[in-house]
Amino acid sequence: MEALGWTLLILGILTVALWIYAIADILRGSLEGQGSKVLWLIIVIFFPILGVIFYLLMGRK
Repeated sequence: MEALGWTLLILGILTVALWIYAIADILRGSLEGQGSKVLWLIIVIFFPILGVIFYLLMGRK
């Protein structure tokens, strides 16, 4: 049971780190146009796990 706790902790830290990275990358300006930045920010903030996955797969150049 202790291994499950460590696994969840590591997954949680990884999720938060990727979430922060995606938000920083969006704000840093890797996208063209303000409209796309705002849209990706909304997606990533309101849907943290799926939003980050979609951003990393489709949003970045």
